[in-house]
Amino acid sequence: MPLEFNELKLGCNAKLSAVDLARSLSVSSIGKLSPNNSRMDSYNQTIDTIYSFGGPIDIFVEVALSHCANDLICNGILPEYSSYSLGIGKDLTNLEISTLFEEITKCHKKYGINVLNAHTFIAEHTNLTITLTGKHRDQRVDYDELILIQTKPLLGINAFAGRLSGATSTSLDTILTNHWSAVNLISEFAHLMTTDISGFGFLGHLAITADAFSLNIEINEKSVLVDTDGLKYFEKRGPSCSAQNNLSYFEQYLNILPSSERRNIYCFFEGETNGPIIIFSAANDVQIISKALEKLGYSCSIIGNAKKSDQPHLTMR
Repeated sequence: MPLEFNELKLGCNAKLSAVDLARSLSVSSIGKLSPNNSRMDSYNQTIDTIYSFGGPIDIFVEVALSHCANDLICNGILPEYSSYSLGIGKDLTNLEISTLFEEITKCHKKYGINVLNAHTFIAEHTNLTITLTGKHRDQRVDYDELILIQTKPLLGINAFAGRLSGATSTSLDTILTNHWSAVNLISEFAHLMTTDISGFGFLGHLAITADAFSLNIEINEKSVLVDTDGLKYFEKRGPSCSAQNNLSYFEQYLNILPSSERRNIYCFFEGETNGPIIIFSAANDVQIISKALEKLGYSCSIIGNAKKSDQPHLTMR
């Protein structure tokens, strides 16, 4: 039973542009743009909205919940409680609406999350806003140099869109790979600036992280995982408004060195839905984390390093 396919608001790509957000919030630095979650006493909480990206309803719900959970999981926190607001697309049938509620209930039970409240409204396009809460865990902040580990490829949502449009026959591996099984590993080894990649794109989120934690981050582009079919569809369709807005705003905060083998630069600014987590690991923990991720089924890659700096910056070479 497919939901409507809205390419302009694909998954997390309906996000307010970084330039508009910064202006509206009057922030003094980009590091204040995108906290993964906020602490309240002994709990952390996050909220996210995902628009329908077509395909079966169970996949939409699974990806939406996993996408929102990444904000807590990347800090080693398992979601325990949820409240959600469901925007019901005006063209959905009664059966599709019933199925949406069934899948939302089923998916929360699957991950042991208690639903506290729910809200509904009629919307132009189906969308799901989820607030998740989990117990706070303290994390280490002692570091000199950190190594960046990417848990899975970029452009999973684009591969899925290409599959729906008939442009590719890719599997659903990337978009459906979630991070629930990695939460304990992240909690044990990861540092405070671990981040998930979502609406601001790969380089956008890393630029924010560099500023927020005073880091000089260097990325080796050849090591960055990108879904092959997702890239094919991305290049065929062209960069989304999200990718164009992200590049326009964040390029002032990073240095992209020339490369004869460069992939489409916009793909590194494309908004991600249930995207990868970037783990900032202490150097002596890298092999332990990488092997553990591989054992859990992740196609991880070491993509760069980060050092403390009085002049935070992001470079991709």
